[in-house]
Amino acid sequence: MSRRILAAASLSIALGAGALAWAHRSSVPLPQGTEVDRLVVEKSAHRLSAFSHGTLLKTYSISLGRGHLLMDWTVGCMAVTDPEIEELYRAVRDGTPIEIRP
Repeated sequence: MSRRILAAASLSIALGAGALAWAHRSSVPLPQGTEVDRLVVEKSAHRLSAFSHGTLLKTYSISLGRGHLLMDWTVGCMAVTDPEIEELYRAVRDGTPIEIRP
Protein backbone atom coordinates (compact mmCIF):
# COMPACT_ATOMS: atom_id res chain seq x y z
CA MET A 1 0.00 0.00 0.00
CA SER A 2 2.80 2.45 0.82
CA ARG A 3 4.34 1.86 -2.62
CA ARG A 4 1.08 2.97 -4.25
CA ILE A 5 0.96 6.09 -2.11
CA LEU A 6 4.60 6.88 -2.92
CA ALA A 7 3.98 6.29 -6.65
CA ALA A 8 0.87 8.48 -6.60
CA ALA A 9 2.70 11.25 -4.74
CA SER A 10 5.64 11.08 -7.17
CA LEU A 11 3.29 11.25 -10.16
CA SER A 12 1.45 14.23 -8.65
CA ILE A 13 4.71 16.09 -8.06
CA ALA A 14 5.93 15.35 -11.58
CA LEU A 15 2.66 16.52 -13.14
CA GLY A 16 2.65 19.65 -11.00
CA ALA A 17 6.23 20.48 -11.95
CA GLY A 18 5.42 19.94 -15.62
CA ALA A 19 2.38 22.21 -15.44
CA LEU A 20 4.41 24.89 -13.67
CA ALA A 21 7.18 24.68 -16.27
CA TRP A 22 4.65 24.94 -19.12
CA ALA A 23 2.90 27.92 -17.53
CA HIS A 24 6.24 29.74 -17.21
CA ARG A 25 7.67 28.67 -20.56
CA SER A 26 10.05 31.15 -22.04
CA SER A 27 9.78 32.68 -25.44
CA VAL A 28 11.73 35.29 -27.31
CA PRO A 29 10.59 38.68 -26.01
CA LEU A 30 9.74 41.57 -28.28
CA PRO A 31 12.72 43.93 -28.63
CA GLN A 32 12.58 47.08 -26.48
CA GLY A 33 10.90 49.91 -28.35
CA THR A 34 8.79 47.64 -30.56
CA GLU A 35 5.40 49.14 -31.35
CA VAL A 36 2.50 46.86 -32.17
CA ASP A 37 -0.02 48.53 -34.51
CA ARG A 38 -2.56 45.69 -34.85
CA LEU A 39 -3.71 42.71 -32.78
CA VAL A 40 -5.64 39.72 -34.11
CA VAL A 41 -7.36 37.33 -31.71
CA GLU A 42 -8.42 33.92 -33.01
CA LYS A 43 -10.61 32.58 -30.21
CA SER A 44 -11.07 29.07 -31.65
CA ALA A 45 -7.29 28.68 -31.98
CA HIS A 46 -6.61 30.29 -28.55
CA ARG A 47 -4.16 32.63 -30.26
CA LEU A 48 -3.37 36.36 -30.13
CA SER A 49 -1.08 37.69 -32.88
CA ALA A 50 0.79 41.01 -32.71
CA PHE A 51 1.64 42.86 -35.92
CA SER A 52 3.66 45.91 -36.89
CA HIS A 53 3.28 47.39 -40.39
CA GLY A 54 1.71 44.11 -41.60
CA THR A 55 4.54 41.93 -40.28
CA LEU A 56 3.76 39.28 -37.67
CA LEU A 57 5.94 40.00 -34.64
CA LYS A 58 4.80 37.38 -32.17
CA THR A 59 2.00 34.94 -31.38
CA TYR A 60 0.71 34.36 -27.85
CA SER A 61 -1.35 31.48 -26.50
CA ILE A 62 -4.47 32.75 -24.76
CA SER A 63 -6.89 31.20 -22.31
CA LEU A 64 -10.57 31.98 -22.53
CA GLY A 65 -11.37 30.56 -19.09
CA ARG A 66 -13.95 28.11 -20.39
CA GLY A 67 -13.60 24.51 -19.36
CA HIS A 68 -12.38 25.33 -15.86
CA LEU A 69 -13.84 22.91 -13.33
CA LEU A 70 -15.33 25.52 -11.01
CA MET A 71 -15.98 28.67 -13.04
CA ASP A 72 -15.01 30.92 -15.92
CA TRP A 73 -12.18 32.65 -14.05
CA THR A 74 -11.54 35.14 -16.86
CA VAL A 75 -15.05 36.66 -16.64
CA GLY A 76 -15.16 37.03 -20.42
CA CYS A 77 -11.58 38.28 -20.81
CA MET A 78 -8.68 36.66 -22.67
CA ALA A 79 -5.79 35.65 -20.42
CA VAL A 80 -2.05 35.56 -21.07
CA THR A 81 0.79 35.08 -18.59
CA ASP A 82 2.05 37.92 -16.38
CA PRO A 83 5.27 38.44 -18.39
CA GLU A 84 3.29 38.43 -21.65
CA ILE A 85 0.79 41.06 -20.47
CA GLU A 86 3.67 43.26 -19.30
CA GLU A 87 5.29 42.90 -22.72
CA LEU A 88 2.02 43.73 -24.50
CA TYR A 89 1.45 46.71 -22.20
CA ARG A 90 4.82 48.16 -23.26
CA ALA A 91 4.33 47.52 -26.98
CA VAL A 92 0.62 48.25 -27.60
CA ARG A 93 -0.64 51.84 -27.47
CA ASP A 94 -4.17 52.99 -26.61
CA GLY A 95 -6.36 52.96 -29.70
CA THR A 96 -4.56 50.04 -31.38
CA PRO A 97 -7.07 48.10 -33.54
CA ILE A 98 -7.96 44.64 -32.24
CA GLU A 99 -9.64 42.19 -34.60
CA ILE A 100 -11.45 39.38 -32.79
CA ARG A 101 -12.26 36.30 -34.86
CA PRO A 102 -14.43 33.40 -33.71
